[in-house]
Amino acid sequence: MYCTKLIIPKMSDNYKLYIYRAKNAESINTIAKVRTLKPILIIDEAVCKSKKVNCNGKNLECYEVYDNPDKTQTGVQYIGPKPNTIPVTFYETNVGIVKINDYTYVNTLNINDIDNIHDNGTMMYYSVIGVDETNNIITHLSKVNGVMIKSEYKKDGVRHLYKCEDFTGTDKDKWEYVSSVSWDEILTIGNINDKSALAKFGIPVVEKVKIFDSDKLHASIRPVPVNNFMVLEIPNPWQRNNKEYNFRKLKSYKLRNVENEQYGDFSEPTFQSLLPVSIEKMLILRKTDSTQPKQIIDISESINDDVETYQVIRKNGIYYNAKDHRKLGLNKYNIPLEEKTAVFNEASVQEKIKIQVEALPAHVYSYTIYLFDVYGNVSEPAHFVVTT
Repeated sequence: MYCTKLIIPKMSDNYKLYIYRAKNAESINTIAKVRTLKPILIIDEAVCKSKKVNCNGKNLECYEVYDNPDKTQTGVQYIGPKPNTIPVTFYETNVGIVKINDYTYVNTLNINDIDNIHDNGTMMYYSVIGVDETNNIITHLSKVNGVMIKSEYKKDGVRHLYKCEDFTGTDKDKWEYVSSVSWDEILTIGNINDKSALAKFGIPVVEKVKIFDSDKLHASIRPVPVNNFMVLEIPNPWQRNNKEYNFRKLKSYKLRNVENEQYGDFSEPTFQSLLPVSIEKMLILRKTDSTQPKQIIDISESINDDVETYQVIRKNGIYYNAKDHRKLGLNKYNIPLEEKTAVFNEASVQEKIKIQVEALPAHVYSYTIYLFDVYGNVSEPAHFVVTT
């Protein structure tokens, strides 16, 4: 591990030399600023031994001290704290595509470190002031000098990756630890073809799948007495490639370098741009005359005999099977009673998807609806009850 060696000209035998350190030179460049700080080192000139040092061609009596608590010297009090020499790494991002089929894809987020001179270490700045405690005298503050302390954090350390779903730059931001990332590891988030990386880093977009409010779900029961069916009216999430449902923000990411239990500062959080994330399926579950009609129907119940299922799938999406689904047509304004599966796509213009479902008078029908995205994530349920 490297540390700073400070060479300070001797002033007299009367002063105590207060040494200040900062990562920003402007933090220690005036007496007013250092007055509020604790020095990291105090040299007692009455005790500390000096030596001849060649400074700019002149042999001067100087003190040689180290910014390291392990290097003890007579007449030198180390107050610290020990400097953190782990630098901040700068990153750039770019968005990639992983193709699922000719009409469906997911995005990846690539985070690459940028070569920078500061990657070699951390700049530390120092200033000194002399204090004569007996006569209550202080000297002028020295000029600020800086040195880059080399760090081998890439050789012995790793990076810690954090994510935030809604970055605002305030204290209210919720950052969550994702994973440790080695320096020889390519940081690509969301590659569904790399199962190991996907399990480690997850997907790059906000996880929550948008679902409509339950009060936007309606059923027309006018046909029930004569024709024994009702018409469900459900918001169309594919309408004109609806951004509310089919686009989501990237998560924001930041990294910090870690070596031997030393933690560097965080990199700048990445920008949350808006990316397409397709809705692939709508699943509608129904129970008739349930003893608890207001209770959500869980997806796991879809295999039960007392649960009817209907679905609307995206054309050419991950659930679309041309052999079975092409005959169903596309973007129908009314889905007939005999079809429990319908096909829609982003070219649909209708605001509502209308589905005829069997219904008899004097019954209570419970419906729970889920949306599935291209990653297989499922929305929260939307639930409503219809009494005929």
